[in-house]
Order: sequence, then structure tokens, then C-alpha cells
Amino acid sequence: MALKLAGEGYAEGGVTEFLGLSDTPGSYSEQAGKYAKVNAVENALEFDAPSGAGDMLKSVYDTDEDGVVDNSEKLEGSTKAEVQDHDPKAHAASHQNAGADEISVAGLSGELADAQPPKTHTLGGSEHGAETLANLNAKISDATLDDSSQPRDPNAHASSHQNGGGDEISVAGLSGELADLQKPKDHTHQSSGSGVGGKLDHGLALDGLGDDDHSQYLNTTRHDTPDRHGLGTVVPHDALANLTEKAHASITGVTSDQHHNEDHASRHKSGGGDILYVPRTYVWFISGNVATGTEQGPTFRLKRVTTVEDVELHVKTAPTGASLIVDINEGGAALFSTRPEIDAGATTEDDNHVFSDTELAAGAELTLDVDQVGSGTPGADLTVLLHCKEALI
Repeated sequence: MALKLAGEGYAEGGVTEFLGLSDTPGSYSEQAGKYAKVNAVENALEFDAPSGAGDMLKSVYDTDEDGVVDNSEKLEGSTKAEVQDHDPKAHAASHQNAGADEISVAGLSGELADAQPPKTHTLGGSEHGAETLANLNAKISDATLDDSSQPRDPNAHASSHQNGGGDEISVAGLSGELADLQKPKDHTHQSSGSGVGGKLDHGLALDGLGDDDHSQYLNTTRHDTPDRHGLGTVVPHDALANLTEKAHASITGVTSDQHHNEDHASRHKSGGGDILYVPRTYVWFISGNVATGTEQGPTFRLKRVTTVEDVELHVKTAPTGASLIVDINEGGAALFSTRPEIDAGATTEDDNHVFSDTELAAGAELTLDVDQVGSGTPGADLTVLLHCKEALI
């Protein structure tokens, strides 16, 4: 069917829409983004999606909005062939050491412009040819390295062979006599054994002595001196059991009575260096409910020097609401820096007390104070025991 458009010069009633044609698709529904093309049998039009992916959006390909595709602008009017044959920008750093496109020279031929440090190798290795070795030998003008008839003197290097040197010499087993006197090792002069250093003849080696029979030490007449003797006089050993002076009367200022019957009782008395003590416990008992107050129960007067060792508290009925606290005084001064107490609900002392004074003088008076009782039940039938040791005399 031929396409007829309505308009001037045409008959009324012609097709006014593309879909109204007989060889076009019948609807635009779900055809968005497609284009019209001739179908495979070439007798009508149909809608089809463009090949490839994505949309040619101006916002993507013309970001500077100048009407020209951005990548095309980069060509600056050059043709494809001109672009392919152009000189690259300077980028040597990318091919150097640690560059992004570092070049390996392994296997490349040619000579580098700069001299290179040699790798570790031996003199006779493949790196050196006969010419190199010949030149080296020629420079050793006074002798070749293996010429034993003309040995070369080494540089001074004695320190390397001395104590602590890099090539220290051991003298073990070497013969000959050293120029300097040497300090001998510790040794004896016994005639046998591991410490032998050569048998010593006293008559030859020691001034003032005869030979090695020690005859001067066999002089028994010098040992027969049981009386008081001065320095240098030998006392016979067999006389020690029955010396005539065993009473020590010759000791200046000391009689036999003073020596054998020394009076040392004073050392064990009060003020002596070796005082004897006896244990002593002072006991306070408060019957019934305990109340606060000073000087409760008996007052004790100390007869002798006394050392305090410990304290114990007991109640038959435990305090409640608060702990029960006591203090013991010597002449009105407290014996504790931390007072003994029985915790609420407990019947014995918590053993956290700390003494401030443990050495009590003879004649001192001990008294008991109750400083605090339970706020609910005060506590009842209190016993306080102060354990001490008292000088015997």
C-alpha cells in the first residue's frame, strides 16, 4: 500500500499516523528506545533494539558541553595514522629502577656508557683471559707470586699474632727460652703427687736452716718450760694437762677465784645483757552487756620490766550494727596505734590491731577503756587478755 499523507493537494481521509500503515508495527507499547528497520523477508518494517550496550549520552561523552565528543578533541585534528606514528611523551623514569615499567637488561647486547663494578670472581676464573693474567704478572716486577727463590717480605703485622689479635699465635709446645722471666703457676715442692714442682732442699733454699731433717725443731729442751713464758718460747704439748699455772695466777689483774667463779647473775636481771623472762597474761572481764567508758575492770601495776607480745578479745554475745572497740593504756597513754576490735556479728577480735608501745617500765599501771560498742546489740560478757613477758628478777 502506498503512503498517502493528508494535506494540501491530497484527498481527505488518508493515513495520518505511522502505525496506521499496513506494513508497520501495530503499537508503540514496550518499544521505547528501539528503532524501525526492514524485517528479514524485506516486506515490512519492525522495531528492534540497537546492537551494543549503553547510551550515547551527552552527559557522558561531552562533559565540557561544547558539542564535540571529548576523546575526539584529544586528537586535535590528527588522523588515526598520525596518532599511531606520533612520538611518545618523555617517560624514561617509568623504565628505570623501581619505575612502573622497569626495563630488564638481561640478555641485551651492546656496551653501556658507564663503567660497571665487577661481580665477585676469582683471578683465574673465566672472567679473565690469558691477556689479562699476562698483564697482571708483568706488573709484579720484582718476583712472581710463586717465585720461592725471591720471597717477598710481608707488611708489619705483629699485632695480629699477639693476644687478642685476629691471627693470635699459641705457644703451646714451642721450644726455646723466652727473653723475659715468666710468672710460674701455683705449685708445691712435694716429692710426689699432681702438684710436684721439684723437691726442695731446705738447707739449700732457706736461709738460716740446716738440711731438710728439721733438727732445730727436735730441740726438746725448749719445750720444758711450764712456767710463765714470753714470746718465742715453746711450751711442751704434754704439759698442757697439768701446767703449774693452770690457776692462771699470772694473768694480770685476775685471780683464780675471779676466773673460775665469775659472778654473772647480774646479766640475767633487769637491765642486764641476758635478761631472763617469764610469761605473764593480764585479764579483764566485763560481765553482761558492755558499755563504753574508761578504766573498766581492774588496774594492774607492773612489778618488773615487761614486754607486750599480743592481745585477745572475746565476747559470748556478738555486737550488732557496729564493732566493739577497746584500748589499753600504760599510765594513761594508749598501747595501740590501731585499736583491737570485734566486728559486728563476730565473737573474737579481727587481729588487725597494731601496737605503738610494747616495752613497759616497772611500776607502770595498765587500765582498760571501752571506746565503742555495737549500735544494736552492744555485745556481752567481754574478756580481754594482754599477753606479755616479764623480767624474772
